[in-house]
Amino acid sequence: MAYVKKGTSEVVDNSKKKLSAMIKIDADKNKTIDYGEEGNTLTAEVLSAKLQEYEAAKKEYDSALDTFTEKQNLLDTIEDTLGEFNKRILKSAAGKFNQESDEYEMLGGKKPSDWKKRTSKKVTPAS
Repeated sequence: MAYVKKGTSEVVDNSKKKLSAMIKIDADKNKTIDYGEEGNTLTAEVLSAKLQEYEAAKKEYDSALDTFTEKQNLLDTIEDTLGEFNKRILKSAAGKFNQESDEYEMLGGKKPSDWKKRTSKKVTPAS
């Protein structure tokens, strides 16, 4: 099972478009425009810094997911191996002790004598 990396975000894409427009407007006006309110500066520089922060966090997130995916794959591989061991142990026990033995049952096998007998239900024809 692989974890899902963070894909593109509509908000981030929109922010990048707005940043491009803000940079162009600043260049056209020959000054830095502040789109924020009093005491809350919102310039192209501030938006650019926040986008860079996002990209760094996304890179770190994706890297962590790669690590988790590797660990999950390792666990899955070990579980598969353990499952094969369990099958081999049970088959070997059946060969060494037979399927009716207590040892076979102790290892998780079910004695054939304990198997539920199949019964067929008689179907009565509808009148």
